[in-house]
Amino acid sequence: MIAISKIKVADINLHVLHDGQGLPVVFIHGWAASHRFWKYQIPHFKRNYQVVTYDLRGHGESDKPSKGYTVNEQTQDLELLLEGLNIENPVLVGHSLGGMIALEYALKAPNNLRALVIVGASAHPVASRRRSLQFTLLSWLIRMSRTRASKFTQKEIFAPNVDPELVDWVNNESLRTPTHVILQILKSVKKFDVMNRLQEIKIPTALVKGEYDTVVESSDLREMQERLPDAKQFIIDNAGHNCMLEQPSLFNPKLEHFLQNVN
Repeated sequence: MIAISKIKVADINLHVLHDGQGLPVVFIHGWAASHRFWKYQIPHFKRNYQVVTYDLRGHGESDKPSKGYTVNEQTQDLELLLEGLNIENPVLVGHSLGGMIALEYALKAPNNLRALVIVGASAHPVASRRRSLQFTLLSWLIRMSRTRASKFTQKEIFAPNVDPELVDWVNNESLRTPTHVILQILKSVKKFDVMNRLQEIKIPTALVKGEYDTVVESSDLREMQERLPDAKQFIIDNAGHNCMLEQPSLFNPKLEHFLQNVN
């Protein structure tokens, strides 16, 4: 029976799910998402691992304060959460924004991690002028209409033949995140850049990307793999940005294989 609780970190309460035994694996969702984005991973991995997932501040069932949404502040939340749960040396599995939080945590606390799995995330997501313009346009669209913003990102984040019901589910789930939260996070992500520090992360790292994910540029992934001392790259066929949702039957075995080889 999965344990659901509210854990106090700093000035807020985070909604946390915790189940299973063994090597702790912490799943961190992305921007304008929730723990539900791991709905195909939680039941699968809790059979052999200690699984933890939670709603980031401002998301899902966690508190939604007016501020505190930089990548660094969200990383501090993760640090306090792990302390509160007495979890040491976990594997962090971070998707999109969650991947950036995982990278930031690895740079802050390198001695308290077993391995990293970075899914659909870049160490510098706004490295080009084209990306900067896209972020500016997305911020404007969000202020004008959340529905229009969802339409704008749809071609970026889904595979061509994705199930329309999944598209609707992701869009509806994203709309649950307040506008003040997603705009502050977008501003922080635009400044995020740890590419030149990746050589400091010496633990095993998996870089996972959906075949049709255009949120993360392939050149970013190649550069990350070159800079990380112990990194492997995995492409999930026929999947977009949310590859763990679009193709769980492909994603889960690759993650399982990686975890089995973590010392």
